[in-house]
Amino acid sequence: MKAAGMTGRGWASAAGNRNGGWIGSFAVASGFALAIAGTIFPATEGRAAQAHFVSGWGLDPADLGSLPVASIGASTPFLTAGETGSAAGLDIELSGSTSLCVIGSNADVCRAANPPLAGAFSVLVSFTVHVNDPSITGPFTLMLTSLVGGQGYAPADVAIELAPTVPASLDPSAVPGFVWSGGFTPFVRVRDLSSSPTVFDYVGWTVEEGSRVTFRYALPSGLKGGAYPAFTANAVPLVVPEPGAALLLGLGLAGLAVGGRRTDG
Repeated sequence: MKAAGMTGRGWASAAGNRNGGWIGSFAVASGFALAIAGTIFPATEGRAAQAHFVSGWGLDPADLGSLPVASIGASTPFLTAGETGSAAGLDIELSGSTSLCVIGSNADVCRAANPPLAGAFSVLVSFTVHVNDPSITGPFTLMLTSLVGGQGYAPADVAIELAPTVPASLDPSAVPGFVWSGGFTPFVRVRDLSSSPTVFDYVGWTVEEGSRVTFRYALPSGLKGGAYPAFTANAVPLVVPEPGAALLLGLGLAGLAVGGRRTDG
């Protein structure tokens, strides 16, 4: 059985050159709280906001109203990201994403991904960001961009938790490669206007070389087909939330398969 994965589908780093292709792969789980420039804040207790992917590319915008918003356009460089070693030429490598912390009935104990649990459960994913593209010299935005198809998962079967509850005392000893940093990395919503009037919505984080990202996702209907869901990941230059959304940041709001990317017509 495969561990869940995240993958990068790559728009070439040259601005405006958005070529299709299946790139990268890495396992992920979700759960974050909102923060600024990679700082981790505890998630707010009781906030159960969830985001769902749509068929094809992006997430359902109706689920993302609580997040600060930033926009990218056709001239924005769109970079590839994926688990270290998953594909050649990745702009951003994500190490550790295949070490999944599975949370069952005991919310304070990590279980290994295999053997899988029956019924509903959630997954924590934690990885370290490594930059290969020499043009990236400071903070940038890393994003989840799609749910990889062909695995038997419908959009309703996978929920990215936007403000998960932070475990009081998490025991990750059953998953040696999983690193728990004590909280979840805050999200920003990124609106992709490059194919206007069609708009694609992503969720992402502000990161830089060496950043650790931790998030959580839920599987309300359990595992499908013996494999964890896979996601695509991409990166863009640092996005800045639009006026009116930036205030939310200060409130402390709280797979493994090869992923693909959308091809512009």
